[in-house]
Amino acid sequence: SKIPAPTEAFGIKYPSLQQAAIQNNACPKAVWHQFKNNNRPLEEVIKELSGKSKFIPVFGVNYKSKKDACDAHNVKVATISWRMKHKNMTLEEAIKTPNMKNQFG
Repeated sequence: SKIPAPTEAFGIKYPSLQQAAIQNNACPKAVWHQFKNNNRPLEEVIKELSGKSKFIPVFGVNYKSKKDACDAHNVKVATISWRMKHKNMTLEEAIKTPNMKNQFG
């Protein structure tokens, strides 16, 4: 197996190209292909692909899906989805809202 090579982007040192992409909200696979196959500067590739990631940032951590974010915060996806749809909450607001289980009894 390959050992990740440390890399630097935007003046920050990252343990790997993958981490540099994730922390800048870009898809690691797309960054790697553009950087390696098209011989483009890393920072240019990350800038171009930033925001086109499939990652979901929640409280400063990037998750692969809403389910992963909910699992990490020990909440049900159905509850979060309902709050987002019916209460017009963002994902972070829905996650940090406490559960009100059976408050009448």
